[in-house]
Amino acid sequence: MATVVLTGTFDTKGGEYTFVRDKILSINLECKVLLIDVGIRSTSETIPHGDIVSSEIVLAANEKYENVTKLAKADALNLMSKGLTGILLNLYEKGNLHGVMGMGGGCGSTLLSEAFQQLPLGLPKLLVSTIVATGSARSLIGLTDMTIMFSVTDMPGHVNRFNHQILSNAAVAIVTMAMDYATNHKNHSTYIHFPIATKRSKLCIAASMIGLTQPCVLAAEALLMKLGYAVVIFHSVGKLAIVDIILFHIDVNLGIGGDVMERLIELGKVDAVLDVNLSEIINTMIPNSIVKSSLHRLETAGRLGIPQVVSLGALDALTIGSGSPIPDEYCARKMIVVNAKFTLVRISSDECLRVGELIAKKLNASRGPVTLIIPRKGLSLLSQPGGLFEDSVANECLFEAIRSRIDPKVVCLIERDEHINEPQFAAALVDALLAQLNNKLTMIQSKKELVD
Repeated sequence: MATVVLTGTFDTKGGEYTFVRDKILSINLECKVLLIDVGIRSTSETIPHGDIVSSEIVLAANEKYENVTKLAKADALNLMSKGLTGILLNLYEKGNLHGVMGMGGGCGSTLLSEAFQQLPLGLPKLLVSTIVATGSARSLIGLTDMTIMFSVTDMPGHVNRFNHQILSNAAVAIVTMAMDYATNHKNHSTYIHFPIATKRSKLCIAASMIGLTQPCVLAAEALLMKLGYAVVIFHSVGKLAIVDIILFHIDVNLGIGGDVMERLIELGKVDAVLDVNLSEIINTMIPNSIVKSSLHRLETAGRLGIPQVVSLGALDALTIGSGSPIPDEYCARKMIVVNAKFTLVRISSDECLRVGELIAKKLNASRGPVTLIIPRKGLSLLSQPGGLFEDSVANECLFEAIRSRIDPKVVCLIERDEHINEPQFAAALVDALLAQLNNKLTMIQSKKELVD
């Protein structure tokens, strides 16, 4: 049996929660619904009545319920989110949570999403929100796999002719996902934890990828997968792959892919990093860019001493919006209108100099092995020989800024006379990464032999 948790402010949206609960139960009687009320003004008369009520949420946050009303609204919401997080994680650890759904406006969506973001990857998380269309989706999703559904209308405590079908769709979605999740995770040990550490029998390599350097990353992935199964020294492992390759898409709109990778590194989920694409860094440096990634991009692996091989993929293009007039400073540059949402602009020599200095600074702070490989003949599909963004002068500014500032005692700097998407360059990346991983792989093999 699957358990779906419905949680939110029943004091303001009781009608909507009653409707969704009844819909779920009518869909599949094998699915149990657990109600958690985080409404501060809920009483014993509130419908539906929560199986877990707000006073228990407050207690889970180590606070007295009578003190909540004395807090500022923001503080009260933070307190309820903290308590809800603890209760949801406890339910999950006991195997009593297979999917969670919430509904809310601005405050409610924020409260619920902050708690949902702490739940494991793969666990169904659905939020129906009034504020998705305002551009708040990224803050609600965070770095998780949360599903967001726009409510279209407000949710004032009753179902109307417009959101009736929307909420019905949401109920069908969460019960279907929860039932599938429960079926696939009958053994609780197979759950995919995000914030909670788990034992791993394989090395995990995280790689960054964007369409402009896809040939390079996919070629490297193929080589690593092949070697992971076939390297002689690991033959005793049998058919179990030594290496998991996890690709992170570097989103030209939001820049969230790299941030997710950084977080997984922080959480100890990654053994090595193949960071081929650094476009988020240049985009974060430029005010007009629509990419908004973390300022700590390219720092986590180095800070934690995780082996990493880095290249300069897609550092020839800046991402700006297509829906507004092009800023004057870019009008004379080469550009490509990709679609109605974003345009790629060729990075200038000055910008190349600045980003090169920043990359060197970040890598020089590394506490573990790091190799930086420069593709001298081009950084993406756009700047291959004869490409629209080909600019040897600007590229050389980037390369020289790195050469002059990189610390050879920390960073192994390699330059190759190849385009980043040539197969030989991908092979060079893999060779460098495997050299760094040699100690880890040897250790795994030794442990395997001891067990055998």
